[in-house]
Amino acid sequence: MAIVTDIMEFCPRCGRYLKDDEYQCPECGFVVRQMPHVDNTPPGFSDFYDEKGEPKSLRELIFEKWFFVALAITFVIAFAITFYWRFTILIFCIPLLLPWRRLSIAIGVLAGLAGGTVTALLVNTFILAA
Repeated sequence: MAIVTDIMEFCPRCGRYLKDDEYQCPECGFVVRQMPHVDNTPPGFSDFYDEKGEPKSLRELIFEKWFFVALAITFVIAFAITFYWRFTILIFCIPLLLPWRRLSIAIGVLAGLAGGTVTALLVNTFILAA
């Protein structure tokens, strides 16, 4: 008899052992265990995986609506602060201290800070200096 190292589940009807990815007995069709559901996943897991449990593509992960919201808001704030008070170093350090759960918001904030700061510096340098 083989020694089973992992806890293996078996079908109570026919006695067949199931593999790790099997939830229903292939011989008799008896449902032995429930499939994992999105409700049982840890927080933040559903951000990176779709409803079927398959990983989202990087394009879907980054360029969702929150990316554009974060980009627009931080672009305006970074432009205003850099244009008037020029606290550029402070603005770039703030998002590094915040724990972001969504990748799209973090990248949107950083892109907005970079875009707003660069635009404000270009306006100060080329348009107002002329």
